[in-house]
Amino acid sequence: MANLPGCEPGQVPFPGGGPATPGSGGSGQSSLASPTPAPQPAGPGYVGLAPHADVVQGTADYYGSPVGYGVVIAGVAPGGPAAYAGISQGDVIVSMGGTAITNSASLIAFLNANGPGSTGSVGIYRNGQYLSLTITLGIRP
Repeated sequence: MANLPGCEPGQVPFPGGGPATPGSGGSGQSSLASPTPAPQPAGPGYVGLAPHADVVQGTADYYGSPVGYGVVIAGVAPGGPAAYAGISQGDVIVSMGGTAITNSASLIAFLNANGPGSTGSVGIYRNGQYLSLTITLGIRP
């Protein structure tokens, strides 16, 4: 095998400059003090839940919500971000990350605007009681 330019036999190029001998810790200058952050996955955030219905003024009491908006949850994917955050079937989501979730369209818009790895609060009503949970959006499986 041919040696790489600037390297003696038994050496490999070291990122940041100069050759390094395996196991020697490197003999060249290195700029590893400021690592490049890992790229965030592109695309919408994933919560792992199935919306059931939009809450409107006339159905709020039926779903146990004192407010006339939100999204009723029909199901939660086991092991997904929503399950990990503590969201349950029958909960009514009314906010995410400080943004009002008034219906399914606003939930989808929020997820499209906030990608995987985003963390924030989720406001829900469960049996008429308000809870604030923390969720980290994931990557769609």
